[in-house]
Amino acid sequence: MNKTVTAFFAVVFLSVFAFTAVAEEIRVRVEVDKDTVTIGEEIRYTIEARLPSGTSVEFPAPEGGFGGLTVKDVIPSEKKQTYVLETFDPGEYTIPPQPIKYKEKGATEWREAKTDKVEINVESVLAKYPDARDIRDIKVPLGLPSPYAFFL
Repeated sequence: MNKTVTAFFAVVFLSVFAFTAVAEEIRVRVEVDKDTVTIGEEIRYTIEARLPSGTSVEFPAPEGGFGGLTVKDVIPSEKKQTYVLETFDPGEYTIPPQPIKYKEKGATEWREAKTDKVEINVESVLAKYPDARDIRDIKVPLGLPSPYAFFL
């Protein structure tokens, strides 16, 4: 019985030691809701940081936009940040890798992780809809015949 108790405590001690010795991995993930849009259409660009508990994170500031795309809105969260982007110029856009700063609990210095780059294609409405060249003003509303006026 003495050997069983000793073995039990040895297993518990080693499992606790092994659990605390394995550091949690820092993972940064980036995604866009659409990689092909038309001019003026919104794009949701989301950066998510998977960090150990107690870790502080700082997401990039969108002052100049991302890769030629304008930031329309920022939706913050504790471990995730979504940027609503748009542009009115057709073409291929590349959002370069973005730095995410994080500081682990008890650390004094900030560390950095980077996202992957993201490719976005912005298409012209005219190229997507060839008949769109025939755009005209809307017509005036039609008048209703008097027998149907009482339904309004």
